[in-house]
Amino acid sequence: ENIRKAIECFEAALQVFTKQDDPTRWAQTKNMLGAAWRRLEAGGRERNVLNAIGCHQAALQIITKETAPLEWASTQADLGLAWWNLPTGDRAENLGKAIEAYEASLQVFTKENEPVAWANAKNKLAYLWSDLPTGDRAGNLTRSIACHKSALEVFTKKDDPIKWADIQAGLGLAWWNLPTGDQAENLAKAIECYEAALQVLTKESEPVAWANAKNKLAFLWSDLPTGDRAENLSSAIACFESALEVFTKKDDPITWAGMQAGLGLVWWNLPTGDRAE
Repeated sequence: ENIRKAIECFEAALQVFTKQDDPTRWAQTKNMLGAAWRRLEAGGRERNVLNAIGCHQAALQIITKETAPLEWASTQADLGLAWWNLPTGDRAENLGKAIEAYEASLQVFTKENEPVAWANAKNKLAYLWSDLPTGDRAGNLTRSIACHKSALEVFTKKDDPIKWADIQAGLGLAWWNLPTGDQAENLAKAIECYEAALQVLTKESEPVAWANAKNKLAFLWSDLPTGDRAENLSSAIACFESALEVFTKKDDPITWAGMQAGLGLVWWNLPTGDRAE
């Protein structure tokens, strides 16, 4: 309801702020209207996000890289987020447009002059490259890894621990999915990232993120082809059992069932202990 009221207000302002008479305030209002449409969950999600894209594109007719570089870069980032959130159409095309918009923003945002905006754009690009279903998969994930690492130069464990942990988890997923290189080494790096995230994420403070990290670690330990096999699988069992403290049959039956199946496979493969048990 609040967002709907905000949209009404912005649209009312645009009855006076016109592109012809007051182009700067028209473009700024269009940008805010776009952000409001993107946030609106009620109603048709496709319509809302398309409205957001239209508003940001309209604003970019006035806000240029030459005349207002920071505002232009922020608008590009907003446009990228809208393309990323569009639930319909060609998914690869939407993500490609989102990547273009974020990379455009990085023509202005640098680590030196706008470190937080730069790192946010890098982090968004990391997830976009990881999700992109077209192109060279290894190349996409290599770019994702590089972008996550860049973001970690700004978002540190000390200054922004939750963001740092989230990026570590994203980096871990990219290493896990990387189809090239030494697979054991990739999995070991993924394990390091998720374990780093768990230095911040706790069951008490961030139960879902904590359980997700534990669940990912369970599968990683299960898949790791190096080291002591029994020890790896024991670590997997412990991680599955931890995650099941949060993902319950009542609250999330599908995730719970997937974990039970993973846990069953690990117990089956465990080479030590009582075989019958």
